[in-house]
Order: sequence, then structure tokens, then C-alpha cells
Amino acid sequence: MLRRCVPKCQRDGSAAESQKAFAALIKSVQSAGALNEKTKELILFSLVVGSRCQPCLEAHLRRARALGITQAELDEAAWCAIALGGAPVKMFTRKAWSGFNPASQPIQALNNIMYLPAVPTFASKQQGTM
Repeated sequence: MLRRCVPKCQRDGSAAESQKAFAALIKSVQSAGALNEKTKELILFSLVVGSRCQPCLEAHLRRARALGITQAELDEAAWCAIALGGAPVKMFTRKAWSGFNPASQPIQALNNIMYLPAVPTFASKQQGTM
């Protein structure tokens, strides 16, 4: 029996088909092009931090380590996300890194860069505690 080739535009649009297409997209996005894999991973890592996705963060940390990305490079990428995302991203990053199991993936915690000096609040200004 001959199988008829179905053009891409006529595929069924099922969840399984969507999953295959998404996997192909991710593979393509992570592959070297005008940007090398390491640069792309740093961009993706920053986007993951900004989106506050814990499972994504763990997956991208593993990939970053496999590509030889250093802690200093990860810290800078994280701070790019924090600078654009503000306090919610900073708080997510602090919590996410503290929950990461260093025994399963040897990395340094970002806590040293996550704890910024306290910003005086309106209440502390009122009380003269600045």
C-alpha cells in the first residue's frame, strides 16, 4: 500500500502534531545560527528567569552547564531579566535558586546577588528610620 504524502499545510492540527512542531521549534531556536548556542542559551535563560518558570529554569540551568556557561554569565543574564522585570522577577529568582538542589546540579546559589540592600519604605520615612 502506498502512503500519500500530506503537505504540511494539510496536517491535522492535533495535540500530538502541535507537540512535534513545538519540539522542532525549540530545537531550531537553540541551534547555532547567526548567534552561537551559548549566546542563545544565555538569552533563553534570561527569558526563563523573566517568565518565572521553575521547571524551565531547571532545564535551562542543566543545558547552560552542559554548554560550559559560567556562574558569572548566568548571574549577568539573570540580572538582565531582573532589570526589565523588576521586583517580581527578583523575588522569583531568589526563591527559585534557593529551591534548586545543588546536590543534583552543582551550581552556586545566586543568593549573593539576589539580596540587595533594603529600600527605605514610605513607613520608614514617616518614622524617621532612614
